[in-house]
Amino acid sequence: MTICLILHLDAYPSSVYHCSMAKSFDASLTQQYDKLIKECLTESLSGILTHALHINAQTTVLLDSKLQATEEREADFLVHVNDNAHKFLLHLEFQSTNDPTMAFRMLRYWLFIMQQHSTLSQDIRQYVIYIGKAPLTMQGALVYEHLQYTYTLIDIRSVPATPFLNSENPVEIIFAVLCAYQDKNLLIDKILQRLKDTVVEELRLSKYIRQLTILAQLRNIQDVVHQKINNMDRIFDINKDPIYKQGIEEGERIGERIGEKRGEKRGEVKGARARALAVVRAMKQAGEPLDKIAAYTQLTVKEIESIEA
Repeated sequence: MTICLILHLDAYPSSVYHCSMAKSFDASLTQQYDKLIKECLTESLSGILTHALHINAQTTVLLDSKLQATEEREADFLVHVNDNAHKFLLHLEFQSTNDPTMAFRMLRYWLFIMQQHSTLSQDIRQYVIYIGKAPLTMQGALVYEHLQYTYTLIDIRSVPATPFLNSENPVEIIFAVLCAYQDKNLLIDKILQRLKDTVVEELRLSKYIRQLTILAQLRNIQDVVHQKINNMDRIFDINKDPIYKQGIEEGERIGERIGEKRGEKRGEVKGARARALAVVRAMKQAGEPLDKIAAYTQLTVKEIESIEA
């Protein structure tokens, strides 16, 4: 038996902007949530299926989430799942606001999925995971005289944080900040400690900590996170990072070759430049912000932007 799962990540759907309560949301923050959650969920989909949806998938195949009918709609996630007992299509959406039209949106997704992917499976399982600040008020069903439609609606605050904390995937670890845990201060301590235990590279650690501070805003505990980060004994020591050191070593080798060919003094200048370029590439690949790269390399932001990672 095959099940089709489609996941939708929509921090602030376009329809909500017409609501007065939604006008206070900052558009840039909306895009930041959407991008981060999509990135995190792509990397930790197996953890979400196991810990939040209780689906023990043996294999998963991401399908094209753009659904074309008379209009095009793009789901957050659409996955062909095989859990040994069943094969199904899984549709998953994430919401950080209460959308009163959510059930209608999900029904439209169901129709598009059935039309486009019914040859894979006619078992379509739809989930909406709510990650917002306000209490969950959305309804998980449409009930009319000649139509009854349901989907599964999950408040992530009802999902225990512990399985995510115990993961070896740093993205799943930071996702625990949204889940159920009695002591939020202790939860942040555990998340930071688990990140330090599982992430060796300083550049990657810094990236995940930045993601944690963004997600913490959905629980209004960003100040707690910032305070605890400031008290950490190890956050970002650039000289210990293997990627950074690799860039330095590569730059030094280039500098030595240039020095041998063009003279020691000129070689030192060229070598320093080569080291800086290698560090820029390493830090850009790790997702570090341009201002931080500029601080470490003494190059201008404009110069850094022109260097390909």
